[in-house]
Amino acid sequence: MWFARYTLWSFAPKLLYEQFRRATSAYFLLICILTSIKEVSPVDPFTSWAGLIFILAVAAVREAYEDYLRLKADIKVNNKKYTVLSAQGEAVTRSYTLRVGDLVRLHDHERVPVDLVVLATSRPESDCFVETAQLDGESNLKRRAAALKGMTPSQALSLRGELWCDVPSADLYAFKAALHRPDEPPLALDETHLLLAGTTLKHTDWVVGIVAYAGPETKLALNLKLPPSKFSSLDRKLNKYIALIFVFKLGLVAAMTLANFFFNQDPQARLVLDGGSRPLWLDAVLTFFTYFALMNYLIPLSLVVTLDVVRFCQARFVEWDRALQVSEHHHATAKTSNLNDELALVSYVLTDKTGTLTENDMRFRKAAIAGQVVEDSGHDALLALVDHAPAPQSRLLADAYLRALALAHQAEARLDEAAATAPTYAAPSPDDEALVTAAQRNRYEYRGRMGTVATVRVRGQDERYEVLLDVAFTSARARMAVVVRAPDQRRLLIVKGSDAAILPRLTKPSASSSSSSSSSTALSPVTSARELHDTEQALNTFASQGLRTLVVAQRELTDTQWQTWQTRYAAASAQLQGREAAVEALLEELERDLTLLGVTAIEDRLQASVPQTLATLRRAGVKIWMVTGDRVCPPSLAPSSAPRALTLL
Repeated sequence: MWFARYTLWSFAPKLLYEQFRRATSAYFLLICILTSIKEVSPVDPFTSWAGLIFILAVAAVREAYEDYLRLKADIKVNNKKYTVLSAQGEAVTRSYTLRVGDLVRLHDHERVPVDLVVLATSRPESDCFVETAQLDGESNLKRRAAALKGMTPSQALSLRGELWCDVPSADLYAFKAALHRPDEPPLALDETHLLLAGTTLKHTDWVVGIVAYAGPETKLALNLKLPPSKFSSLDRKLNKYIALIFVFKLGLVAAMTLANFFFNQDPQARLVLDGGSRPLWLDAVLTFFTYFALMNYLIPLSLVVTLDVVRFCQARFVEWDRALQVSEHHHATAKTSNLNDELALVSYVLTDKTGTLTENDMRFRKAAIAGQVVEDSGHDALLALVDHAPAPQSRLLADAYLRALALAHQAEARLDEAAATAPTYAAPSPDDEALVTAAQRNRYEYRGRMGTVATVRVRGQDERYEVLLDVAFTSARARMAVVVRAPDQRRLLIVKGSDAAILPRLTKPSASSSSSSSSSTALSPVTSARELHDTEQALNTFASQGLRTLVVAQRELTDTQWQTWQTRYAAASAQLQGREAAVEALLEELERDLTLLGVTAIEDRLQASVPQTLATLRRAGVKIWMVTGDRVCPPSLAPSSAPRALTLL
């Protein structure tokens, strides 16, 4: 894939087109033509042509250098080395040589060079994680599944069949394909099996995939447009000013020509000046263009040269500025110097919060359980509530809360059995990683998942939960859900999401409901009005402190409820028409009559100097709009620690 603007053949015509879009260049070309006509010009044409050629030369050098930098970046990307599997074994090749049908082996943190259908991964679940920030700006990892479960690289190499894919499409979220194998029914594939070019493999040792689209047919290439010609607002204004000066000059030249016409009415004057006689109309025309050429200084030649040189130098200073460098290899890059002056014209900045203004490094800070706020300041901070809460229901809620944090997530546990150390976690969402780590610090340790069995070590004792249903978080649903069979054979639905999505789905408390009247050995399915009020207060307090909040709830399902619902869910999932709507309706039916377990509060700290940067932009007159999904707290609880450059709208 090539993103350079010019080629050897297109450089000259594109450059001339760009330059003569400017009124100054067109004006100086007209002056050069006039000064080359001996009957009109009283000056040597060399100075005019030399000036114009110098302008074009400066522009050519600037454009060539900037396009050379783009070309270097293209060459670097296209010449990255990748491992290709074939009957002859593994071979290392350049990314630009990859073709449809090649088997490519990728390693952790490696950039995906083409669109690949995943066949095998290093993970026992036959899936992998990718970072798609280069495509959609999302910092959360995405899970992708292998087309065939449990396949090894050697099995992928011996696989025989055909991969039928849709025609190349620019839609990043649409992919339909089928894997046809001898004596096997076709295997339907979708976007969850596709690694897109431009993404990066994460938390997966290796992946083997078959190339579905390569080169200009990848979704990345189809979504990228050729670099447009840049024409700044200063250039547009300059064209208008030059047009006004040009009109003024025409009037001035016309007036001088008219004065010359009246002067030449005296035949003796014409005879002396011309050394002969010419028709008056021809004399007027020649005089007009002579004055036009003589007054070319009204639009200075140095104006264009000065602008080009200053812009080029400004772009280099931006790249060399140490204050704009994150590290030696990460600094500000000026893709084109034509738009430097546009920076001073920016009136609005539109930004999201997570990962842009913040570090996207989530830390579990506080919890609200049974209306009681607990600060997770270290190990066993929440465990104390399980052991020493005054009310039996509070102890049961704290225990269920920690189990929910250890089970309801998309995190992967990485164990080092030889070192006998605690597992580390990697998750598509940093929120999940923070929550499962918080449960681990309180001795509810998620140990990993083998197939459908998840293991949680509670105070040193392993408990195994069978995962019956796992519905990932989506922005549309604003929640995730998991159904597990506990060691005591109870079926538990655990739901975690935003307060707007969870609180309306809680079991409605009755006027007489009270947690104190519930059994001391069984969790009450009804959340009391007092607990609900205290939870709302805690949510407002957490939001005022700039913390990200999630509400955790659960529901116990009977065997009959689960079997009936599961049968209907399987039928809805097999529908060809209206599948999404049918599945969503069943999930809505399942995720009701929930019992509130508690609230999580996670800190995502601002990046260094963000408040000062926003304040500086405001002082410069720039209006800043930030989009966030955080809970809106009452104005009376506005966060005192929030950046003062932002005002809640």
